[in-house]
Amino acid sequence: MPNPSEKDMHRSFAIVALAASGLFAFATTANAEIRTVCASGCQYASINAAIDDALNGDVIQLSAETYFEGSAINTDGKAITLRGATDKAGNAASILDGGESHRVLVCQNGEASATIFENLVIQNGHGEHGEFAGGQFETGGGMYNSGGSPTLTNCTFTDNSAGFYGGGMANFQSSPTLTDCTFTINATNYAGGGMANFQSSPRLTNCTFDENTAFMSGGGMHNDDSSPTLTDCTFQYCSSNFDGGGIFNSNESSPTLAECTFENNMAGMNGGGMYSWSGSPNLTDCTFTDNQASSGGGMNNLICSPTLTECTFENNSADLYGGGMYNWKSEPNLIDCLIAGNSADEAGGGMYIGSSADEPANSIGTGLSLCGNTPENIFNDEYSEYDGTYICQSALTDCSDCSDTDGDGVPDFMDACPGGDDSVDSDDDGTPDGCDDCPNDPAKTEPGTCGCGVVDTNVNGDLDCDGDYDEDDI
Repeated sequence: MPNPSEKDMHRSFAIVALAASGLFAFATTANAEIRTVCASGCQYASINAAIDDALNGDVIQLSAETYFEGSAINTDGKAITLRGATDKAGNAASILDGGESHRVLVCQNGEASATIFENLVIQNGHGEHGEFAGGQFETGGGMYNSGGSPTLTNCTFTDNSAGFYGGGMANFQSSPTLTDCTFTINATNYAGGGMANFQSSPRLTNCTFDENTAFMSGGGMHNDDSSPTLTDCTFQYCSSNFDGGGIFNSNESSPTLAECTFENNMAGMNGGGMYSWSGSPNLTDCTFTDNQASSGGGMNNLICSPTLTECTFENNSADLYGGGMYNWKSEPNLIDCLIAGNSADEAGGGMYIGSSADEPANSIGTGLSLCGNTPENIFNDEYSEYDGTYICQSALTDCSDCSDTDGDGVPDFMDACPGGDDSVDSDDDGTPDGCDDCPNDPAKTEPGTCGCGVVDTNVNGDLDCDGDYDEDDI
């Protein structure tokens, strides 16, 4: 058997030493090298120097300290892992600091999912000029991805900024995957305080956008010709001076959201929680609560056709129109949604539907519940209306009369059969079978004197209910 090389021996020693120390947690492939970086006592003092020497599959392991590289950390297209340390609670403990003078991370050489960032705090980055939205703009304070689609897990972007797009992260023709990541207190002077996407489709799971701001649009996220996928994500306390406090969508952007929450976001003009211009966003089981805007406190749709399934809008407010939702020349499809306790100063506390004579548009759907909205549940202008079915419309602020005791999908106050299914009426007499003691007799709902299928008689002494006196019966 050949003797191991000095490099192999060093690699094995590094792995054993790190594991024994308990300072780092990592998983590697058989041929991967662990390259350690720290202020003293490690193989490297610079992250970029470690990247320069790294080969595909290598892991660059950081200690729990703050790193000032003096320039952006660029993975140069390599399929490597940049892994930070964690504290006892699992929180990222390795901090990459841009010193408010440069970007922190860059992927612009075709990086794919095998380029991995884990357990990192990305802070104090400042955007630099790069291609975005058809021009050169100051973008991506925390991270800039151009044609790169890395994987990020347990990373926090905080206190990053950019002059135009993506204070926390800017994605240009990129589709990174983010899991358990947080964007907090990032800002931009134009769009996408937390994240800006152009011709990109990132995938986010269990990510939080908290207190991000944009002067123009998309305090939390700005999407331009982009269709990201978000699952179990939260947008809270994000804001913009104009449109889309939580999320702004434009130019046929059609994001897909499931189980996402929008809470306490604010827009100076339109769409406190979300603003969509064109495109077809798809939302399932999402909640909009306590968001505020001039129009469309929860959501504002302009020439847009979103589909919302089992979504809830509660306690959102608008200074003018559409406390819960504002629609202009838009046709949202609302399926089993609840709009409750929202308010607008002018019209459409729950939902405002408006258009023009040349482009009439109707909101559609099945199973919409509205209750306790002020000044009214829905405002329809002369060219538009809600063209769908209702589960409930109520003026009660607590929506108590929208309860459905028997679970048949019909609220108690309009339930023909409070004890059963309203949908089955075998004899078509208007009384559902669940409350019809003669379900196959259209003339009777209870047996009466003579039983089901027989017309009751008032003739005295007619025991067999044939309409004749008993003494006349043969």
